[in-house]
Amino acid sequence: MRFKLFILASLCGILMPLVGSAQKQVNTRARELFVTKQADGLEVTVKCLDKGGQFNVVDPSREFKMGDHVRVEFRSNFDGLVYFLNITPNGVLKVIHKDAIRANTLNVLPTSPNTIQFDNDPGVEALKIILARQPIDEFEAALRKSGGMLGKTVSGVVDELSQNNGQAPTSNHASSNEVAKTGKYKPKVTLVSEEVGVVTPMPGQECGGLELSIGGKKLNCRGMIVAKGNERKGEGAVFVAANNSIKSGALQSGDAAVIELRFKHVKVPE
Repeated sequence: MRFKLFILASLCGILMPLVGSAQKQVNTRARELFVTKQADGLEVTVKCLDKGGQFNVVDPSREFKMGDHVRVEFRSNFDGLVYFLNITPNGVLKVIHKDAIRANTLNVLPTSPNTIQFDNDPGVEALKIILARQPIDEFEAALRKSGGMLGKTVSGVVDELSQNNGQAPTSNHASSNEVAKTGKYKPKVTLVSEEVGVVTPMPGQECGGLELSIGGKKLNCRGMIVAKGNERKGEGAVFVAANNSIKSGALQSGDAAVIELRFKHVKVPE
């Protein structure tokens, strides 16, 4: 057993620098593509309110607790649209925010003085972000007709999040009119996944369970390259559309890119 452990430790010692080097290359490449606009993308920064009343950059994979107030800032390098989705009490997707974005313009979700506030129900809070150059039919119809509510998808977000640990999909979110009444969004979260922070869909599942269209034609979801943020440097995470043999890094008509933020919410002893 010692011999096997020694071999494993030796292999880890060899592989870890290679993994770290590869991750550094991915980070550098993604940021370079974003800054030079060789690929369409978004920089997303999560900020948490400190005791002095200031919003500071935090790692989205950290543990959040009751009383924490956060905002999400985002900046694109192209002109287009961004949609933010969440989950309603019945496990139905809801479009909670839409923005027409312009390159190099800072956007904030939610706008001041509103914040995303965590209560004392533990779990994982999911926020889906979809980038596109054209309006997405289903989202636009939902915003016009049902206050952003979408029908359940073939593979809903709750089911998707639950796949990692085999849990049954459940949800207990705050009511949709809470922001209007209180000026604060208080997510009531679900115990679903241990994977938190910045998450991109797995290859072959770029839409993350969404079945969407633009102009009546099925939406093509693009893969994403991610550069993780740096809390100490005040850097947000950068997402850019992956290049392939067919398309460039620019989102085309009928394309969209899906990313997700998952906030781990821990219970504070009462």
